[in-house]
Amino acid sequence: MTDFTALVANPKDFMVEGGKFRSSNKVYRVKFGLHDLVVKNPGILSEIRDMYYFEQDKIFYGNRRRAPAKLRLDQEVKTLDELGKIEGVNVPTVAQYARESKILVLNYIPGRDFRNLTRDEKEITLEKAMDQLELIHSNGKFIGNAHTKKIRLGEDGKVYWVGFCGIYEQERDIVRSQAIDLLKFAYSTYMASDGDKDLTIRAAATASQHYDSRVRERLSEITYLVPKSWKLKWTTRMPLGGKISEGIKNILYDQETVIPGPFAKLA
Repeated sequence: MTDFTALVANPKDFMVEGGKFRSSNKVYRVKFGLHDLVVKNPGILSEIRDMYYFEQDKIFYGNRRRAPAKLRLDQEVKTLDELGKIEGVNVPTVAQYARESKILVLNYIPGRDFRNLTRDEKEITLEKAMDQLELIHSNGKFIGNAHTKKIRLGEDGKVYWVGFCGIYEQERDIVRSQAIDLLKFAYSTYMASDGDKDLTIRAAATASQHYDSRVRERLSEITYLVPKSWKLKWTTRMPLGGKISEGIKNILYDQETVIPGPFAKLA
């Protein structure tokens, strides 16, 4: 078993050039001996951003909790451990966790984040990400912040969910939590795809076909309460016209079985 003491003591000494990730925490790739790893080390800025995301999350039913970095990392380690035990679920594995110094070391997944994929790759990756989400749901779990920016396409062809950095209410009604996963998956695609309207609609259509009828029913119920477009603009960057939002809302509420045609019909 590898001793990561030296890495935890001075993680930046092992940082790979150009290895910083776009994240609310300090996240960067390191090389330690033969190990290719990712270090996550929340700083003061992450506390400010957590407050910001907490306020944002109120738009989507406010199931995110405010919590200090240590508790968020504790939860991430717990979540990764639980999901990693489910056969077929693709998530990073924990190599080392130094709680007092707030340093989490994960295995590096060679590949590209959702934002850096081609248009065709994004479409296929969304479908595979939903397959992963359904597998997680079928084992009685939920992500909490199923934002498409947290999807990574590995060089092995597998799709991974990464970045479990928030704490979300474990509601007594797990079905509702899973429905909120689907809601966030659909609406977050617009920003993560740089405003690709058709891809966003397709993500909504994919979410609306969740395998569990109970989750689909709850999704329809909560979608009816989705706020007006001027509120959604803060969290999704969708235009103020409201047509994109209404298009997504209609799909998630009505749950049509046919993926919609060109987005021009909704524009």
